[in-house]
Amino acid sequence: MTRSVTKHLPVPASLLLTSLLFLPLDAMATGNEERRKQHSARSATSSTPGLADDAVLARQRNREILLAKRQANPTKVPPTPGQRQQHAANQPVERAKNRELLAMYATWLPGQQHAAQPVEDPRWSAGRQAHSLREQHTIHHVVNRLKAQLGKPYVWGGHSPESGFDCSGLVWYAFNPLLSRKLPRTANAMYQDRQLSNIHRQQLRKGDLVFFSIKTPNAADHVGVYLGDGQFIEAPRTGKNIRISELNNDFWKAKYLGARRVIKESVLL
Repeated sequence: MTRSVTKHLPVPASLLLTSLLFLPLDAMATGNEERRKQHSARSATSSTPGLADDAVLARQRNREILLAKRQANPTKVPPTPGQRQQHAANQPVERAKNRELLAMYATWLPGQQHAAQPVEDPRWSAGRQAHSLREQHTIHHVVNRLKAQLGKPYVWGGHSPESGFDCSGLVWYAFNPLLSRKLPRTANAMYQDRQLSNIHRQQLRKGDLVFFSIKTPNAADHVGVYLGDGQFIEAPRTGKNIRISELNNDFWKAKYLGARRVIKESVLL
């Protein structure tokens, strides 16, 4: 019996390349689609959902922390003019209520008003006394510098013993070497200086500035320094010498504008 033998002949390379070039387009598309599906499956398998969830939770916690901080520290809004007026109107009522409560205190707690007072720390009282002595020493020094110029002529624009003095130049010369915060140069600038304390006439003490409005309505055009006992030192005007004047003089009483306090512990060198 004779068997037929089929021989597989090798396929030429040129024929194989030709068959690939003429491969149907739908078969190529199908292959591409399969590769995309395999890539997507690998990506889905390799990704970790837990990490994404952790990132979302972290962002949420950060938002909650920031919101809590904002609520704990709200932006301060300045009061309106109406609110300030209402606050000022309520103050007399609140003071009256406080006085009533103080008057009733003895009824509520009889005998407590005579209880022993706490003993003050001697370091505090010593500190206040030292501050007071320092202010007194500065005032004494200022007054001596002023009185050393008595009898010298008034010179407009002058601010030194060599050039002479006008009214504000005399004050500027006497005070500024002793102050950490210097006085302005003109009388009206001193009067308008918000850093100086406004002093009632009945509260004047030695070293306070006294201001007058002689030619300029509602503005200070003359300044002197109060010496106590109703007297102040001044550089008056052209043709006059530096002198001590009486504050209760009818002229000065009519021209008096106000007073400012310069010597305070916070401004001394």
